[in-house]
Amino acid sequence: AKIARRRGLKGLLKRIAAQLSRNFADAVLLVTEEDLPPALVQNAMQIHACRRGRCADHDARVAALVNTLNGRVTVKMLVDVLGLGGAGFQAVVRAIADGLLALVGRRRIDYDSWLSPTGAGVAA
Repeated sequence: AKIARRRGLKGLLKRIAAQLSRNFADAVLLVTEEDLPPALVQNAMQIHACRRGRCADHDARVAALVNTLNGRVTVKMLVDVLGLGGAGFQAVVRAIADGLLALVGRRRIDYDSWLSPTGAGVAA
């Protein structure tokens, strides 16, 4: 939000909006982290950080584990079964980002967060 204000993005967006056809868009909005729930912003930052350290082996292990799930589990339960410590936590976060697991409720991703398998990783 500070960068958007400093760079005058609202003014730029107003000029862009004035040139847009109503058939293309009804409005132009600037959405920053200040407009979103804090947990959503924190989760996005955490996902971004965890994606930088992607490990195909760890991700495959999480996907295989998710395919065995039959209900809700906590992040800690998955991390404990994986036996990878912090790297397991990061792999679980990536599985959430990749759509294999869904966060139950609108909260920050942490060890106590409940997750539900989405079925996206289940082989047909």
